[in-house]
Amino acid sequence: MRRETVTKVAVVRSTDPEEFANLFNRKMDELAANEPTHQITDNGDVISAVITYQERYNFIDSVADEFHAEGIRYLCKHCPFLDDPHDRRIKRCTCKYAELGMTHKDHEACEYFYRQLKAGNVTPLEDYER
Repeated sequence: MRRETVTKVAVVRSTDPEEFANLFNRKMDELAANEPTHQITDNGDVISAVITYQERYNFIDSVADEFHAEGIRYLCKHCPFLDDPHDRRIKRCTCKYAELGMTHKDHEACEYFYRQLKAGNVTPLEDYER
């Protein structure tokens, strides 16, 4: 998942000091999670504040990211494509879809597994099935 942070600006203006305080406080509360900073200027007639804050965006780049966004993660031991010798002492196994032909049972499942899972072609194995 790719994450980007963008700097944005909000402006609060008013001629009435009490109204300005209410608008400013409301906006700062609204943006509290976005690390707001501000600069207040008073030119006599109008009080204004320029509030700078950070907006964070998450971009889903893969099928695995779609599952991760839902809080779902699978390991290689959940994948039916893993060539498992069914010996609990052995953690490294061969897999034709692994980048180097070998993987560890506790590694994150590959993109191929997630694509097949999304298409409904595979069912993840339970831990006790390995």
